[in-house]
Amino acid sequence: MNTLSWMIYAADVAESARNIFGVVTFFGCLGAALLAVPFLAGTDCASEEDQATLRKALKVCLIVAFASRLIALPIPSKETVYAIAASEMGERALNTPTADKAVKALNAWLDKQIAPEPKQ
Repeated sequence: MNTLSWMIYAADVAESARNIFGVVTFFGCLGAALLAVPFLAGTDCASEEDQATLRKALKVCLIVAFASRLIALPIPSKETVYAIAASEMGERALNTPTADKAVKALNAWLDKQIAPEPKQ
């Protein structure tokens, strides 16, 4: 596989990873919200031991949600990976001898077009 193939593959992987971390973040926040309900309601329906367990679970849910969001943030979108791949391939194409000749030929043609006509 060449570099472009790997970049196309990375685009799909990046999109999948962003989706997975988004789902983990959602369920982490949902779990935290559900676990926080007894504390926000101010009910003492659970023993101290149960409340300590709820607090630990709440912390775990919040940590998981926050960590998954932090991991997902720097993952580029599929379109960004495609743009990077196009930029890389464009740069490679411009750094070839053929591209150099084409630029020189274009510059010579433009110089002829722009040059003032000789006076007779």
